[in-house]
Amino acid sequence: MIVLLIHWANSRFDHQVSVELEKLFAPQPAAWVESSAAVVLPAPVQRWLDRSGATDQPGYRKVKLVQEFQLRLKPEQKTWYRGEATQYFNTVRPGFIWTLSLDILPLVKIRGRDLLLDGKGEMLIKLWSLFALVSEKNNPKIDEGTLQRFLGEMVWFPWMATSPYIEWEAGTDETAKAILSYKGHAVSGTFEFDKEGKFRKFRTDRYLGGNEHAKRHPWVITAEKHGVHQNIEIPTHCKASWILDDGHWNWAIISVSSARYDH
Repeated sequence: MIVLLIHWANSRFDHQVSVELEKLFAPQPAAWVESSAAVVLPAPVQRWLDRSGATDQPGYRKVKLVQEFQLRLKPEQKTWYRGEATQYFNTVRPGFIWTLSLDILPLVKIRGRDLLLDGKGEMLIKLWSLFALVSEKNNPKIDEGTLQRFLGEMVWFPWMATSPYIEWEAGTDETAKAILSYKGHAVSGTFEFDKEGKFRKFRTDRYLGGNEHAKRHPWVITAEKHGVHQNIEIPTHCKASWILDDGHWNWAIISVSSARYDH
């Protein structure tokens, strides 16, 4: 009975994700599809697009990533939990669905799903797909944080840099600030590149959690390795960190197993 119950719960979880995927890529009226006019980009951003190959590629609408994950759920945690995630992005109408299957202990599995749709963010974590450990939605802090995540993860689809939803402010010869405005929300973050145009780091101040006491802390994505998928260079091994008042919390190591782009 327990096995059947868990199987039923997993099927229900997967069905929910399938329904949300249909919404993520649902056709929209022509007004939603905006063509980006020629823009002058800060020099390091232009070098990044040229190096990555994004300037020679069509602006794909659909992105699918398969990722191997290592997570530490608390700053004091010493061991890493391991799992696999699949993530879909809509690059024309900013949004994504991210699903995670994570092994905590033998026979103990967590399923997670993060969602950004129509400017609204959701976070869901379930034990065995049955019991909700985290369920956050209709929360402005989660909306903001999820949109910031989309902005940082743009490094996996560089052509998004020329989207009409994004404005750039020049920084140094190796940095630039991006401002993403969508559905009444505006978030920003700083991208860092090396002198050859390879992406190195993204940083923004993001809410840690969604409760009334949640505060913004620096949230950093650092690229450690790069690879080429469909003739586009992207970071394939990254770490994500929070810089907290009492220290540095490296909470995730992400390796991209595959990246697929489609119209």
